[in-house]
Parts: sequence; C-alpha cells; structure tokens
Amino acid sequence: MRLKFYYSDGGVYPPNGRVYLSGQKIVNNNNDDENELNRYQNYFANTIGMLTNDIDDCERILKEIESIENSVDKNITIQGNDLDVVLSGNEIQVNINLDDDWVGQPEGRFKISQFKAAMIARCRFLTLPKSLENVVEIDI
Repeated sequence: MRLKFYYSDGGVYPPNGRVYLSGQKIVNNNNDDENELNRYQNYFANTIGMLTNDIDDCERILKEIESIENSVDKNITIQGNDLDVVLSGNEIQVNINLDDDWVGQPEGRFKISQFKAAMIARCRFLTLPKSLENVVEIDI
C-alpha cells in the first residue's frame, strides 16, 4: 500500500483567490486487504494530517522520533486534537481520545519506521507550492 499526500480544490474565496486543501490517503497498489487499508486510513493517514499543519510540526515530530531511536527517551506522547500518538521502542500507538474504547487498540499500532517515513514525506509535501499537480507518495 501507498500513502499519498495531495491538494484538492477548495474553491475560490475572495480576496484570497483559489484555495487548496491538503489531504492524505492510503492507496491500494497490490490488492491489499480492505480491512488493513481502512485501518491505515483511519488510524495512520488521518492522524498525520491532524498532527502536522506545517513544516515545524513535522520537524518537531521527527526530532521526537530520533530521540526514541537513539534511546534518549523511552516513550514520548504527541498530542493532537482529540488524539495522541505514543512513540515507544520500534512502534507507535495511535489513541483516539473521543471514546475510551478507542484508546490502546491494536488497530492503532504501527511501526515507528513507517511513521518516520510518513513524516519525512509530509514535510517534503508541505515544502511544495500548493497546486493540484503536486503530490508526494511513499510505500508503507
């Protein structure tokens, strides 16, 4: 499967003109399991967009990942709107804090290497001019 960062047309809003909305989605490229695609979209791709509004957010998270990889910290919690991501060892845990049943679920566990690759790609995407043609995709 692939993770795709892209812009969609948000319409025209005077006096700003054309508005582009950033998005991210999981793309099936090898007949991936539908349940896994949904899990990655709901817990992984959507989370990245909620945590990273700009390059500074991406760079901060990359530094926190590096701190875990270099054993400077054992675990770090990154807080977002109604969610948090716990970095620990070689994995992350995405917790959706709207409901206690959505915290600590196996569906929210991913490899820290995948999360790092996604953050690097998101950072690269955010450096591009806002345009429908500008897309960044990675394998995850």
